Amino acid sequence: MTATPTELAGRPITGDVTHYADAPVEQHPIAALIELLDSLLALPGTGAVRWEQFTPYFNDGDACTFSVAEPSLRVSPPTSDDADPKTSTEPDNSDEDEVEGDFIDLWSLQYYNDPDRHDEEGWTPRYPEATAEIVDALEKFSNALQSGAYDTDLHTHFGDPAQVTATVEGFTVEHYEHD
Repeated sequence: MTATPTELAGRPITGDVTHYADAPVEQHPIAALIELLDSLLALPGTGAVRWEQFTPYFNDGDACTFSVAEPSLRVSPPTSDDADPKTSTEPDNSDEDEVEGDFIDLWSLQYYNDPDRHDEEGWTPRYPEATAEIVDALEKFSNALQSGAYDTDLHTHFGDPAQVTATVEGFTVEHYEHD
């Protein structure tokens, strides 16, 4: 935590200096986040990464501050023409909490691909293209993205509110409606 300054422009600051919100998170160079993103996007089977970033309108009495939501992933379809229809990458939109269009959140990738969580005979992963390496890389990127350490650059480059989709070709930003 940064100490409160005791002077400004050569003039002393005296009195009880308080802060309504927590001190801002120390910012890191955006290049470190882009390196994690590029590592994820370089993995075979990774199509795109998407996240939302915004300042909430209401935060139950707490300060409304800019933040970034957990990213989700679009896996690439199999490249072979004889892909098994049981392992299709077509999204199962029956549970809207887990799939946003064809983007899948980290929890769903971890849960539905973990054989230790399923004891049915003949069970197969729901997202077989999302290898353990992809899930691990997404988790590392997610932790960095949501750490707050890149919020200033993310806000500057993509705006507020925004839905950001990243691919190896670039970034697409769309206005994001949030509650």
